[in-house]
Amino acid sequence: MAAGRNISATAESDAFLRRFALAGSPALLTERIAELRGLGLDRLVAVPASRDADSSFVAASNERFASEVLPAFDRAELRMR
Repeated sequence: MAAGRNISATAESDAFLRRFALAGSPALLTERIAELRGLGLDRLVAVPASRDADSSFVAASNERFASEVLPAFDRAELRMR
């Protein structure tokens, strides 16, 4: 731990993150979600950031996800079940 913070997230390998998380640019997220849908994914739970993330960063990230990733999928694909 550095300065009382858990740094394990920064130490994870790209392979681990690719397998178990969605992280990256809006284009990368859109591509990855489409790829997962092609494999049969029918539900996605988005958890925007860790609890210790700066709230302004989380708000900006949520806005960007809503404006640049979600529009790539039609409403039928995004409906709540």
